[in-house]
Amino acid sequence: MGSLTKFSVAELGTGAVRIIDLVRATNNQEVIKSPAFVNLEVKEKLFTSAFNKVEASLYTKNVAASDKRRDDALVSLYGHVKSLMRSPNPEVAQAARRVNDVLKTHDTAYVIAKKKHSEESAQVRKLLTHLDSAIADADLDLLDLRPWIDAVKAEQNTFEAIYDKRSTENATEAEIASATNQRAELETAIRGFMKYVDAMATISPDPFWHNLNIQIEERLDEIARNSRPNSRNTQTDNE
Repeated sequence: MGSLTKFSVAELGTGAVRIIDLVRATNNQEVIKSPAFVNLEVKEKLFTSAFNKVEASLYTKNVAASDKRRDDALVSLYGHVKSLMRSPNPEVAQAARRVNDVLKTHDTAYVIAKKKHSEESAQVRKLLTHLDSAIADADLDLLDLRPWIDAVKAEQNTFEAIYDKRSTENATEAEIASATNQRAELETAIRGFMKYVDAMATISPDPFWHNLNIQIEERLDEIARNSRPNSRNTQTDNE
């Protein structure tokens, strides 16, 4: 059981889930209704809830970086069209003005970029749909506009994929503290349940307890064997 301390957050959670699944599969009501197992299930649910909130906050930096790339792509698109309006080639300049007329029906790139994430996404989607329907293929080719529009589309899709994974905007200090406490409590709950099973295996003639004890150890040993050398330990996880 000492190896539990070395388990990463993910490994500890996996260990708890595997023990719970193992016990549930036995359909042995004595162990399922035991206070030690009931406590383990409660602690596992609290642990999962707490760490889901913290994990969601890890997306904050990714979202900010993705939003910046989307903003840059949008500003570049607008800037590219503006620069072509000054082209010495009258056909290019005229085509650029036609595209700019479409862009002018929307907010400027800088105004869009300052909006809240959800509002910006809605406006970018609307803009892209308008460009797809309103710009002639000839103008797209003449201005070599497709790569610029495709860049905005790609960054928009990337942003939405990252943003949709988040359930919260930020993890508060209280949430982080709660997650840290829940890890310690889950580890204690696992140890407590294993001690209960070990005690039952000692005092009960029923081979069920001995077999359950072995199976629990096997599942935890498997997690430990598969643990990567660079997995975060308890100290890192609690930072």
